[in-house]
Amino acid sequence: MTSHNEERDLAIRTVVRLLDRSRDEVIAQMQATILAEVPVYTTLPEEQMAGEIREITEIGLAVFVKSIADPDVDLRALLAPLAPSAAKRAEEGLPMADVLTAYYVGARAALNFLAERAGPVILPAVLDLADKVIKLLQTATAIVAEGYAHERELTLGEQLTARLRLGTALVEGHAPEQVREAANLADVALPLQYAVVAVAMDGASGGAGRTPDPRVQAARRLRNVRSALVSGISGELLWVPTHRAALVLIPLAGQWSALIEGLQRLFAGLDEPVVAGAVVAGPLQVSEAVATALDVRELAQRLGRPAGCYQLGDVAFEYQISRPGPARDALAEVLAPLADDERLRETLEAFVVEDRHRQRTARRLGVHPNTVDNRLRRITTLTSLDPLRPQDLSKLVAGLAATALSG
Repeated sequence: MTSHNEERDLAIRTVVRLLDRSRDEVIAQMQATILAEVPVYTTLPEEQMAGEIREITEIGLAVFVKSIADPDVDLRALLAPLAPSAAKRAEEGLPMADVLTAYYVGARAALNFLAERAGPVILPAVLDLADKVIKLLQTATAIVAEGYAHERELTLGEQLTARLRLGTALVEGHAPEQVREAANLADVALPLQYAVVAVAMDGASGGAGRTPDPRVQAARRLRNVRSALVSGISGELLWVPTHRAALVLIPLAGQWSALIEGLQRLFAGLDEPVVAGAVVAGPLQVSEAVATALDVRELAQRLGRPAGCYQLGDVAFEYQISRPGPARDALAEVLAPLADDERLRETLEAFVVEDRHRQRTARRLGVHPNTVDNRLRRITTLTSLDPLRPQDLSKLVAGLAATALSG
């Protein structure tokens, strides 16, 4: 009388002999099932199915047989050739889901082959193979995924490097032939015009009691901005990182005003405030536009403007008087008499922001409206300019801007 283990060992040896004798037939059935159930494989050349794909199928079947005979076999080592094969499928554009499905379909076909020929001796072994198949497929799945990931990283790395080189060539004003060569290498069609957007984070953030590394914090914020731009703006945008900021080149396919409105909505939806300067330019004029976009962004920040995307027209007056010279010095001198009383300057700034509305100005400052009136009269006495007169107020506003930009 034989024991259960002896019966099991006999069944396993019978399965191994059957698979060895019927290797070509099993592989043919596995491949036929894959072609029938995973249509993407029908797009591969016949010689590839008969060559490389068959070779991988043979490896899978051979490892299956070894795992039946030896439960402790090193599956990862035996299935290592699957990784470069998976990388090739990734390079060819086959979806990873289809490639993984092919492994499962092939394994099921092999089990079906055995089940069709299962007699009273080997049927228990066929039923017992399910656990081994699962372990084998689990390892194969991990290896295929790693192969795909490696190829994807290489491909993305090459693409990102090529696009960064193109963005840098545009930003730095390289020669036209160099720009065209960089565009070809990046597989990017140069548009007629780019929106040149200089982006920076406004202010700092962090939980109570925390002192985050500014470099890590800036990188995280810019990564969030980049993700939002990639998902929210259509077109092949180019991202050129700078110190705690970034330059973004967005192909201008539609109306400039529509893009600016889209950027405003996008920035408003972010958790942290973003200040950006935007200028439109042709590809070969990007380097000149970068300087203007950076100036516009810096002006908006220095003037304390709220988060958003600014054009030159939004800060044209301030842009003009920000140029060093006697005119700016003369405008800044207008507010020199207020230097000894910071409250007067704060009141004037609030009065301008609130469009000369004394009650709203008082609420902004947290004082009584009569206090606002008293301070405005004091400003008139010291500067000889009356904030209530439009002509005088324009000079005071120019003085505020010149003073802010002179510091």
